[in-house]
Amino acid sequence: MATNPDFGSAIKRFHFLDNELRLNRESRNRRDRIRIENQKNTQQLPYFKPLSKMKFEEKDPVRQFNPHRRQDHDSTPMSSEQVRKCYNCQSFGHLSKDCAKSKVENSRNHQINHISDEISNKEDHIMKTNLMKII
Repeated sequence: MATNPDFGSAIKRFHFLDNELRLNRESRNRRDRIRIENQKNTQQLPYFKPLSKMKFEEKDPVRQFNPHRRQDHDSTPMSSEQVRKCYNCQSFGHLSKDCAKSKVENSRNHQINHISDEISNKEDHIMKTNLMKII
C-alpha cells in the first residue's frame, strides 16, 4: 500500500513532464516557422542581402574639403594686409589688438557706461522713494 501513493505521484510527475516537453516542442516549432518565414521575406527584398553577396565598386578617393581654398582661381591673390580687418574700427590693414582707435574708444565707452549706470541707479532710487511717499 505504501507504493500506491508513490506510484500515483510518479504518474502525475510523468504527465507534468510530458506536458512540459510537448509545450516546449510546440514553441520551438513556432519559433522555427517564424524564423523561416522571416528569412523567406528577407530573401525577396533586395536590400536585405548579406554583405558577403553584395558587390562594391571602388570609386575615386574623396577629396577633403578645405574651407580656405579659394574658389575663383583667375582673380589676383590677396595680400596679407588686405585680408586683415580690424573688428573695432572695421578698417582693413591691421588687427583689433593693433588698433589705435580701440584704446581711446574703449576708455570713452567704459566712462559712458559707468556714468549711465550711475544715472539709472539714481533714477531707480528716486522712483522708489516717490512710491514710498505715495503709499
